Amino acid sequence: MNKRLHHVGVVVPNLEKASAFYLQQMGASVQQGPVDDPIQKVRVMFLNTGTDVLLELVQPTAPDSPAQRLAEAGGGLHHMCYEVADLTATLKESRLAGSLIICNPVPATAFNGRHIAFTFTSDKVVIEYLEKELSRS
Repeated sequence: MNKRLHHVGVVVPNLEKASAFYLQQMGASVQQGPVDDPIQKVRVMFLNTGTDVLLELVQPTAPDSPAQRLAEAGGGLHHMCYEVADLTATLKESRLAGSLIICNPVPATAFNGRHIAFTFTSDKVVIEYLEKELSRS
């Protein structure tokens, strides 16, 4: 299946402070955001790092956010996101490879309603899949 690394997600306790570091010290620029995602209970910002891969800063907005525990621990690398043509087939392939689906497909505010899903690999890596086109179902 055709997959393209779209972004790397980093959980941060404070989006404003973290983005200032990447913008001022690392030469990044804002690609999009901040955007609130009520389903994932996070606020995100995408930064252009001068490569084809974006950096997503993720700040939890509720105590039951999937990112809350990592933010409380100071933050850090959370996931890699691959853009895929067929989300359903990719999730089936991922399951067959031993990954657990930890978030079934849901529309993502930051991607204009395109669906995302999260898996947890047997190597303990969180992978997000982003459908390339908005599904018609």
